[in-house]
Amino acid sequence: MSADSRGRIVASAARFIEQRPGQLRRDGVALRLAATADAGARVKGGVTAGVAWQEVAGASDDRVAGSARMQVRIAGPVDAAVEYARRAPLSGGSIGALDAGRVEAGLVSGEARIALGFLLVGFGGDGLTPASDTGRLYLRAQVAY
Repeated sequence: MSADSRGRIVASAARFIEQRPGQLRRDGVALRLAATADAGARVKGGVTAGVAWQEVAGASDDRVAGSARMQVRIAGPVDAAVEYARRAPLSGGSIGALDAGRVEAGLVSGEARIALGFLLVGFGGDGLTPASDTGRLYLRAQVAY
């Protein structure tokens, strides 16, 4: 889509097998769908949904996750965003916090954005991975949104 588009939809599918140092082996499939819409020259909203059918260390750990975010251009390339995320287990054991709230301050250049974010409450990451991401500060980089 062109840079002046008012909405975008991105779908992705991934088949993965991973084993990071110090982490359990993860094997599965993830599907994601993201949609954004410009609600004016300064405001952008978006929603995402994802599902992962996966085994972690040989045990089923299927999950679904979603989020809603609002991004507001403050001045020039500077913006701010808030995000609410929710996840739920489809199978497997307890996954900890089910909700998350985040805030971000970012810089935009065309379709690219880099932002420093802070996890106010809840889980870190996308909610589909089994990693226990407990860091509160994070960096988000986007090539297109």
